[in-house]
Formats: sequence, structure tokens, C-alpha cells
Amino acid sequence: MTGSDGVAVLGLGKMGAALAEALLATGHAVTLWNRTAAKAEAFVGRGAMVAEEPADAVRAGGIVVACLDDVDTCREILTDADLRGRVLLQVTSGTPEELRALESWAVERGAELVEGMILVYPSEIGTDRSRILYGGSLATIERARSVVDAFGGFVHVGPEIGSVSSLALAVRAFYLISSTTLVACLDTAQRLGAPVDKTLEELRLQQAVAFEGVVASQAWIRGQRPEGGTERVTLTRLAESSAAVGGYLTAEGIDTRLLDAARHHLEMAVAAGEAESPIGAVARVLGRSARR
Repeated sequence: MTGSDGVAVLGLGKMGAALAEALLATGHAVTLWNRTAAKAEAFVGRGAMVAEEPADAVRAGGIVVACLDDVDTCREILTDADLRGRVLLQVTSGTPEELRALESWAVERGAELVEGMILVYPSEIGTDRSRILYGGSLATIERARSVVDAFGGFVHVGPEIGSVSSLALAVRAFYLISSTTLVACLDTAQRLGAPVDKTLEELRLQQAVAFEGVVASQAWIRGQRPEGGTERVTLTRLAESSAAVGGYLTAEGIDTRLLDAARHHLEMAVAAGEAESPIGAVARVLGRSARR
């Protein structure tokens, strides 16, 4: 077997182990390396080879899957490896700048980089619930197609390295903000005496309504006015609503700091002349808000 026939997996934490499992389950020739050798040796009975050093694993794999702590660790681990002609699939999170620097580093060593971001739990890798974002040349990804297919959930974000990490930062921010807000709203409902099951049902529906409203407002901002006089919720109305709701909740002794943050951005946009614009116009003042 030549190195171009195999796949090297570097890093066997929970996610790295799941990636290795998916590759073995789909018949790939897999060579593993991990700082703690025992984690790699546990896969020997399932057909995996174990390398003593990262460079040894790389020699056995035309596709190198790096599932390490961070981008710096990836460079450190691969310093002595011969990457010429290989595809380096980096699935560890990093900033757009870090990924672009890694691309330059890989190219200097004769490799092609594919940026990956896993958005599911390890147990969902290789299943129909998998979802993994990829950035990089489609031609390069095609070289690693069997690996990508083994992991499942392929989504190509764009040809530029850094596109995935940029999107991932936004997705993570959304998850953190929306999850915290959902908990706060549910707590508010309980404090005011609303039933939990009905509250969750309505919050789920309103989340969908909010998403549709934001998407529609983005089209409006780009000059694509809705036909038929479709009613829009203006920033003025939203700011007034946030003030009214916030005033009531404050009087009830409920923490309104998350709501206050939303109100702050709404009122900034209104003051900036966007009173009759839809929610998407808030983006025009976010940069100014971040610099304060």
C-alpha cells in the first residue's frame, strides 16, 4: 500500500476517535497517531495501523486529518512531516487569520489545505445527522471525497480558506446568544406564571417567525421591496416594544440585561435614521456599537 491510498488521523479525542471510527467503518486504510498511544492502539483490532510519530502517520496517508487542540498544535505536530502532495484536512477550530496562515504554511510544504468545521456531536459523525462545513478548492476536496463522504453531512461554504471559520464564529455566537436568551425567556415565563410546555411551543414558533423576518428584511435592505404592500415591522415599533416589555419586567424584578442589549441596538439604529427600516438595518450600526 502506498501513502496515497491511506488516511492518517492525528488526534484521538472524542471527535478524532469518531472520525477514525467512520473511516474504518467505510473500509479506509487508516493510520492513527495520538500523544497517548493507548488511545490509538484501541483501534488496532478494528484494522487500524498505529504510528509512533506524526511523520510516520503522514507517510501512510495521502489524506491527513488533523483533529488536534488548535491550529498552532497542528503546525507543531507536523513540523517534521513530509506533506508534499498531500491533502491536509484541518477540523480544529481557529480564527480566519489562523486558518489562512496555516494554508500558507501548508502550501510552502507542498500540501493543499481543506478547512473543516464539525457542527455535530461525535456520535453523529457518519450518520444522516452529521453536518460538517468545508472551505477550500472543490478540486482539492474531490481528492479527499471518500473521506468527506465517510464523515457525512458535507456542506461546501466556499473556495476560500477562512470562509468556514468566519461562518463558524457567527454560528457559535448565534448558538450562545439564542440558547441563553431562550433560557432567560423561559425563566421569565415561569416567574410570571405561564406553563412551561406552552411557553416552549410559542418560543419555537416565534423563533421561526423571527428568522423569516430577518431573511425578508435582508432582501428589503438590498432594494428588493416586497410586492403587494406586505407589512413590515419597523425599528421604531420594535424599539417601542422592547422599552414597554423591559419596563414591565423590571417592575416585576426580572433581569432584563439581555433585552436591554437588544433595545440598545434598536434605539441606536432609530437614532441613526433607520426608524422606518426593518430589523436587518440594525447591521448598519453594529460596527459603531462594537467600537464604543
